[in-house]
Parts: sequence; C-alpha cells; structure tokens
Amino acid sequence: MTNASALGVQKKRATGAEIPPTSLVPNTFSEVLPTTHFCIAIFAAVLTADLLSAPASAQGYPWLDTLPVAHFTDEDWSMLRGTTRELVDNGADGKEDSWKNSASGSDGSVKVLNTYEHNELRCRRAYSSNSAGRFNGSGVYSLCKVADGSWKIAP
Repeated sequence: MTNASALGVQKKRATGAEIPPTSLVPNTFSEVLPTTHFCIAIFAAVLTADLLSAPASAQGYPWLDTLPVAHFTDEDWSMLRGTTRELVDNGADGKEDSWKNSASGSDGSVKVLNTYEHNELRCRRAYSSNSAGRFNGSGVYSLCKVADGSWKIAP
C-alpha cells in the first residue's frame, strides 16, 4: 500500500510537529483535522464553480485564516482551478503539475495519485499542496466525475 512518506509528502502540524504517515485509501482522507470539511468545500468549489469565495467563507471562523486558500487572490484561484481541472481530466496517474502567481507570491501543486471506479463513476485521488504568504496547506482528495462532466468530492 502506498503511504504519504513514499510519495515524498512532508506533513507537519501547525505547531511544526511531524504527522506520522498514514495509508492513502480511496474515499478517505489521509488525516482528519478540524479544517477537513472546509477544505472539502473549497476543493469542490475549485473544481465545480466559483460558488464559494475564500474571504466570504472565512467570515466568523478565525481558524480559517490559517489556511492558504483564505488568502488567495482571484488569479490564485483561477490558476489552482485550471491546474486541477487539467490534471484530473487528462493527467496520467502519478502526473504532477504546479502553479505560481508571481504577483501574489502564492503557489501550489496537484498530483494525481490514482484512478479507480466507484458506483460506475470514474474517480481520481489527488494530492494538493498550496501556500499563500506564511500559510501552507495540503490534503488528499477523492473526486468522481459525474454525468454532467463536473468533478465532485467522493462520498
């Protein structure tokens, strides 16, 4: 079974303490943090539409300010969205691509980990890592392509 350290994924808690590698299993996340549900919503919005703006979604939740996406510009979002869509639509398993906005200093990368079928849907697991200023974040996401051609977070 593939694990985070085998993928070269460096994981650290906000305190700087290293997070032990865990198995990467389809339809699950590599770790459960208080931000997981928000990250799922952000990643789904990135793939599907501009339904969610990071600053608006962060209102009233001060801990969200530690996520890089809470500090993204519109151009950052566009670059992340384009990179992610291209890879999940067309990238081979193991393919990685990155983006960098020299105007904002934000950057990130997306790597397709594997492809599988779930309820007769084509699904992909992808690792995404992003930074904005001093804020860094990463996660593994399971996505499935639905009938209308959009990608949705796998149940």
